[in-house]
Amino acid sequence: MAKQIQRIDSLTLMKRTHARTVFREAEAMNFVRARTQIPVPAVLNAYVEDPFGYLVMEFVPGEQLDLAWPRMSDGQRKCVVAQLTDYLHQLRSLAPPDPPLIGSCSGGPCFDHRISSMKTFGPFTSEEEFHDYLYAAATYGLPPEIARRVPRQRNGHKIVFTHADFNPTQILVDPCDPGRVAAVLDWEMAGWYPDYWEYVKALICVGPIGRMWREVIKLAICSYDEEEQIDRALEDYQGVA
Repeated sequence: MAKQIQRIDSLTLMKRTHARTVFREAEAMNFVRARTQIPVPAVLNAYVEDPFGYLVMEFVPGEQLDLAWPRMSDGQRKCVVAQLTDYLHQLRSLAPPDPPLIGSCSGGPCFDHRISSMKTFGPFTSEEEFHDYLYAAATYGLPPEIARRVPRQRNGHKIVFTHADFNPTQILVDPCDPGRVAAVLDWEMAGWYPDYWEYVKALICVGPIGRMWREVIKLAICSYDEEEQIDRALEDYQGVA
């Protein structure tokens, strides 16, 4: 379902989204606003009117980073990269649940439209359970001789809070000062995930500034090249897509 944004007035907008994810997105936005200095729009209301969910939030003026980037000076770009690096560090420094789990910010199910656009899944009590699920999704319906070729992610990663869709289309910069990040948007997939998850998700569908964005993410998080290769292999087998 395509998301639709409607401006209500000068201070407010409404996002029409999935009924199954609207409350988890509102919850994640409130969670991050309360615990970090990341600019996240204030949530004013969240509700469901079948078959859609509606998220009412503060309107933040801004331009998507992917559109603003070509016109930005080197100094403005450096300022934005420094802010985004700090924001990712803030997210990844949040105290995880005890005992650890992979799921939403409150310990509920995961959502990721690459894995399933129709339903939530999990939560998982271990990284191994999560990877078993990804492998099962990738190999569903495949003949055994092909399924055996599908790689598995290794376990043992740290569990950290993750935006899970951190890319230039979800970042707004101030139209009057492009060197200042005005907002980070679209938190519907956010939650607790293995530490490589932000990296592999951030490098999907980043558009014409993809090479630059890869360097930004490597600087902010570090590289997870092996995990990215395995993730793309899983995607090639069409289960995680």
